[in-house]
Amino acid sequence: MKFSTKMLKSIYSGFAKNFKKNRPYSTYIAAFVGIFILVVIIVLVKISTSKPDYLYVKVKLSQGLWWASTQNPSLWFINAIKKGEVDTNLLGEPIGEILEVRYYPVPSSPLVPAKDQYDIYLTLKLSASYNERTNKYTFKRSSVTIGSPIELEFPSAQITGTIIDIGPEPFNHEYVEKEILLTHEEGYFKDLPFAYENIKVGDKYFDGTGEVFEVIDKRLKRKILVAADLSGRLIEQEVTSVQNIIVTAKVKVRKDGDRLIYGEEQILSPGARINFSTPNYNYQDFIVLSVEESF
Repeated sequence: MKFSTKMLKSIYSGFAKNFKKNRPYSTYIAAFVGIFILVVIIVLVKISTSKPDYLYVKVKLSQGLWWASTQNPSLWFINAIKKGEVDTNLLGEPIGEILEVRYYPVPSSPLVPAKDQYDIYLTLKLSASYNERTNKYTFKRSSVTIGSPIELEFPSAQITGTIIDIGPEPFNHEYVEKEILLTHEEGYFKDLPFAYENIKVGDKYFDGTGEVFEVIDKRLKRKILVAADLSGRLIEQEVTSVQNIIVTAKVKVRKDGDRLIYGEEQILSPGARINFSTPNYNYQDFIVLSVEESF
């Protein structure tokens, strides 16, 4: 299709009349666009020239706030989280880095099924902003405080979680090894010996950073029944059909003052029921009998 000189003049004349007719609006739009571009430039310059305040946090992965009851992540999500990955800002600068990944199986029960679900804990290095007036850090325009939610987007996974610990320097926790005795009362039945036979000496659990649980011995302890005879005398009798399972294990725990912490949140002490687990066995029905000195 060919345009004649007369047609081009007509189109130009129409544009000119339309611009003159809407000149006030065009001026406002141009001014708004100019202000918007100026603000973007100022923000980008401020981001690129400001010195970040580095902050170290521990995050328990979850959906929403810490008190919200949500499903725990599964194994496929653990496999997607990579140590060393970074989250970046608009300029491609790193603002969050994964320093450590730890994960522990969630105990299951008939009322709270948790098959193949894990409690996942990340140690992160954040490029945060510090407000001297409020004495608070902010990250992605949100406050960084214990219990507050946080969200980051890494190349392999997008995570949301709850902040459980904060520090201006890298965490330097002291970890110690303890020998413990575990018992499952009446866990062995002569007709169903599998609960005992499936326990493997040398079985270990790796939490993503190191080996934190290892079975070093197992044995059975016969139950003693006490009954009175016809004369009223007490008679002790050993029972072999039902016995207690005793497991000796080595655990790696974090010292927190006078407390010993396993799995970031579980306090190790005699009488505690802790969710120890290996790839081949779950010890959630066992109770801690004793905690020995460090090796």
